[in-house]
Amino acid sequence: MIKRTQKASERQEGAPEKKKMNARLIVSCALMLLLVSVFLIGSLTACKNNNNDQGGVNVGDGYTSPTALAASDDGKYLYVADATGCAVYKIELANGKIAASYQSDALVSDVAVSGDTVLVAEGELGGKLVKLDSSLKVQGSLVTGHTPSDIYINGGSAYVANRFSDTVSCVDIKTMKESAKIDVSREPITLTAAGGKLYVGCHLPNEPANAGFTSADVCVIDMASNSLVKTLDLCNGAGSLLGICASPGGDYVYATHIVSRYQFPTTQLDGGWINTNAVSIIDTSSDSVYYSFLLDNVDLGAGNPWGITVSEDGGSIYVALSGTNQICRVNTSKLKSLVRIVNRDDSKSLSDIVDMIDFAQDAKTRLTLDEAGVRSLQLVGDKLYVGEYFGGTVAVVDTETFEQTDKITIKEQPEMTDVRMGELLWYDATACYQMWESCNSCHPDGRADGLNWDNLNDGVGTSKQAKSILYAHRTPPVMLTGIRANAEVAVIAGYRFIEYNADYADYVKYVDAYLKAMLPVQSPYLNDDGTLTAAAKHGKELFAQFECTTCHPAPYYTDMKMHLSKDLELGDDWEYREFDTPTLIEVWRTSPWVFNGYYNDMTEYVKFMVSKNGKSISDADAKDLAEYVLSIGNEGEGYGVVQLTNDDSTYNVFK
Repeated sequence: MIKRTQKASERQEGAPEKKKMNARLIVSCALMLLLVSVFLIGSLTACKNNNNDQGGVNVGDGYTSPTALAASDDGKYLYVADATGCAVYKIELANGKIAASYQSDALVSDVAVSGDTVLVAEGELGGKLVKLDSSLKVQGSLVTGHTPSDIYINGGSAYVANRFSDTVSCVDIKTMKESAKIDVSREPITLTAAGGKLYVGCHLPNEPANAGFTSADVCVIDMASNSLVKTLDLCNGAGSLLGICASPGGDYVYATHIVSRYQFPTTQLDGGWINTNAVSIIDTSSDSVYYSFLLDNVDLGAGNPWGITVSEDGGSIYVALSGTNQICRVNTSKLKSLVRIVNRDDSKSLSDIVDMIDFAQDAKTRLTLDEAGVRSLQLVGDKLYVGEYFGGTVAVVDTETFEQTDKITIKEQPEMTDVRMGELLWYDATACYQMWESCNSCHPDGRADGLNWDNLNDGVGTSKQAKSILYAHRTPPVMLTGIRANAEVAVIAGYRFIEYNADYADYVKYVDAYLKAMLPVQSPYLNDDGTLTAAAKHGKELFAQFECTTCHPAPYYTDMKMHLSKDLELGDDWEYREFDTPTLIEVWRTSPWVFNGYYNDMTEYVKFMVSKNGKSISDADAKDLAEYVLSIGNEGEGYGVVQLTNDDSTYNVFK
């Protein structure tokens, strides 16, 4: 099978030569960067917080990584948010030069502009909205929540999506005071508005995974009352929602996301059998999902859609295909014609379109760009500006000819380390047969997608939760059933049996390095200064009292042993077998919990586990214990953890 799929991938129609290059060519490119790059010592102040961001990316290492773009009102300047460089750059579009810059000491996720005011979303725990003037001098700031990820300006107010607080803040821009905080669904990450309503794209599903339907949400906020008025489910399997925008007239809202076909065993990739890539269209008059269509072609995937924008006349939708390093342009007139055909067919409905892989094939055109990590988009007149995360560049695309005409190099990149190369490969769908998916498709930001998958490594009919990869190299064995001796073996198996790539040998060194470098993000259940809340402190005492430390000892909160799980009674489709003890580090980020995603409420799960150990716990104590479990993070490299790797297994030695 592997030989067959390798040959098929070489025949991909429309796949550029760069995208079909093997791992040796990628490594060669990295070596060329070593020769031509200039390491700008002292030109970029390293971030004070050198921990990893939500994707496991080391900030403060000298890389420039465009993650968001915003244009000035007059179209003369482009503001670029640099995630890893912890900075914002004001680029003069007439000459591509940096006119001004703002240096932060934390992760920078977004930038937005209104008149002479520039707003920046930065930080993680205790994240802030920072107000700058047009010369990028600080005018004020406000703590909004954990990892502010997107900003939408509505007159004198700014709305901020606080990703890991599951909230949206409304901030008065003049006074920099919060006027409202609205609870929304899981991981709000992207914002747009239409008709007086704010549409909040939420990254991951928020429900138990064993219910037969699971989907990321779009939440609708009435901006007059700052209240949540509706929560929309997208199609079944929708997740990794990363981009949202409104049509010029506000009739529609478009959202990019993956559609995971988790109902099927992972036996093949052809026809989008495992993951497909889509845009969902929301009718704003009824606030309902109109339909969802696939960006993929029949034999060529559109791995990992990210940013999205619409032309001024509404005739073209532009989508950043981050995994394939491409822009997909969609003709909306052709889409409408295709929808009319479906409506005339009594055997089909609009909800079927998401399963029609050839539906929009004639409405789509792809353009391949030079650099990897195509994520953010900004239209200025007839030019589309595209942030290339790993290139540290902004591509310029002429929308009339749909060709790249220029490139803005913000700063020369330093030598690509193994970790940076591994990060690039993690998000790279060109390493997958027919480019359907990347490692990130099932493990967004190296974590879990909240879905049950039936992988073949432990038999058919054994659907179970995708696991976070955080600390997988430190806590062997891996996989829920411990079927892989260590994470090094699991990475190889992922390329062979999930991405169907036979030419993986040169990839794994870099991917291993990237995953080993990931550190946990501080929990949103902590105080803003990183300390335990009073409830969590009590919960920590209960954690010891109820002997949770027996199976979950520090520092990794796992005994790295196999046990017959008490969770098995929560599902009727599994044989009687042992499970690997999961780490509790960053468990706040991996709901729903239990092997089949039965619980999305940790307090209820705590009650279940305590009862199965023959004890009882009050509701108040269960809540405190749950709060402590959800607060567990990195206990510090000061433990002296040394990782030793050989050909057989991975061991952890504590000094």
